[in-house]
Parts: sequence; structure tokens; C-alpha cells
Amino acid sequence: SDATAAIAELRTHYLTLAATIILAACGIVGVLTHRLTYSIRALTRIARSDAVKAEDLAAALERPDEVGQLAVAFAGLVGRMEKKTREVTQRADEIAELNRTLENRVLERTHELSESRARAQTIIDHAIDGIVTTDESGIILSCNPAAEQVLGYAAAAAIGTPFADVISVPWSSRSFDVACAPDKPFEALSVREDGTSTPLSMAVAPIVIADRPVRLVMFRDISDQRALDGEIERYFSELQAQTVRL
Repeated sequence: SDATAAIAELRTHYLTLAATIILAACGIVGVLTHRLTYSIRALTRIARSDAVKAEDLAAALERPDEVGQLAVAFAGLVGRMEKKTREVTQRADEIAELNRTLENRVLERTHELSESRARAQTIIDHAIDGIVTTDESGIILSCNPAAEQVLGYAAAAAIGTPFADVISVPWSSRSFDVACAPDKPFEALSVREDGTSTPLSMAVAPIVIADRPVRLVMFRDISDQRALDGEIERYFSELQAQTVRL
């Protein structure tokens, strides 16, 4: 019985020693695991944060082992990413400012063009000379009030009409063609709807409006000038006749 008791006591001693060793080993493993995974967990925690800062990462991962080196490398990567993000943000701000400047310039230029067109249209509308624009085939595109008065056609009726239908030239038997008009002023006749005609002094110039080639036709009524020329001619004829009689 004494031997049995000794064996049982020895067994209990060994079991206690084994349990102590196992617990110690578990504790050591836990500590080692904690130390080995600390940097990785810190990396994960910092990486998941809303604002990753390289200085916080480096301060949290000051270790000389391989995991610490990984942390330093990751910190460098974060720093480069932050620098790149700042550069991209700065560039985006610069582009946005350039866009605002360009938009303002476009608005200013559009306003200037609108004012310029309004001034040009006002000048055309109040010009004493008739001004007509036609396409290259001679179809009337626009005419000012003076042109309406000289030609005897309202703008609504004239637009879309061949210019050759309202103009004739005594020096040609063919229909008037704006594309073949002389490059210097010449005389022509306006043909009114009532059949009457008016002598005109006319000039044609090719221009471009909104990237579209057109013909600018300017003319004025020279009826008064013709009448004055006739009076002067009669005066000199009478003067010559009186000189001969003397």
C-alpha cells in the first residue's frame, strides 16, 4: 500500500509539472504571437483609419526585426501616396482655376462679340447705302432698310430671291452674276416690282461670315446724280450754242 501511495503521489507530481510546463509554453507562445503580430495589427489598424499619416505609422512601428522593416517600408509607401495625393489635389485645383478663368474669358469674348455684332447691325440698319449679302450662287441672304427702299422689295420678300431678279447691268446681255462682278464700282439698274428701274452705283466684295463665304453688295441710288449730270450737260450745250452764235 505504501508503494501504491508513492506511485500515486509521484504521478500527481509529474502531472502537475506537465501542466505547469504546458501552461508556461502556452504563455510563451501567446507572448511571442502577440509580439510577432503586433506590427501587422498596427499596420492594419493604421491602414484602415481615415487619415493615414507616415509619422504616426513610424512612431508606432519602431522595431529592428523584419516586421519593423516592413512597417518602415509601408510608412514610406504611405508618405509617397500622401505626397502624390497632395500633388494631384493641387493640380486639380490649378485645372479648376484655369477652367474658371477660361470660362470667364469665353463669357467676356462672347459679350464683346455680341456687342460688336449689335453695333455692326445698327450701322448697317442706319446706313444710307443699300447693303445686301448673297451666297455664292447669288441668293439674297439679307438686306438693310436702305436696300429695301432702293430695290422696292421688303426684306421678307427679297430674302431667298436671286439677286439677278432685281438687278440688271446694261453692259451685259446675261443675267447679273455676283460671282463675276467687277472688282471695282460699276453701274447697274434695279428692277422694281412695278416695272420701273433705278440707276445704281454698285460694288461687290467677297467676305466670310461665320466660316461661310458670302458676297457683300453695296449700292446707292444715283438718280439725282444722273439728273444733275443731265442739267450740267444741257447747261454746257446751251453755253456752247450761245458762244457759236456770238
